[in-house]
Amino acid sequence: MAKQEKTVTKDMLLGLQVVDSDGKAVGKVKDVAFVIGKMELSLCVEGKKGDTRNVSWTEVQSVGDFVILKPPQKSAA
Repeated sequence: MAKQEKTVTKDMLLGLQVVDSDGKAVGKVKDVAFVIGKMELSLCVEGKKGDTRNVSWTEVQSVGDFVILKPPQKSAA
């Protein structure tokens, strides 16, 4: 049986809590943005202090009741 693809709309993302791979709150999704010159999507996430950061879609592990981010990539030593 083929795995069914899950689609996520902008309306589903807006307002969702974003948590890191340790379960710590990062902020809430305020908007979705496209990276100019690339076929890439990012989430505009507002932190508790009102700061805004862009989170690349490639950093997202899953979306459901929350947006869960992937663990950070370990740098090659």
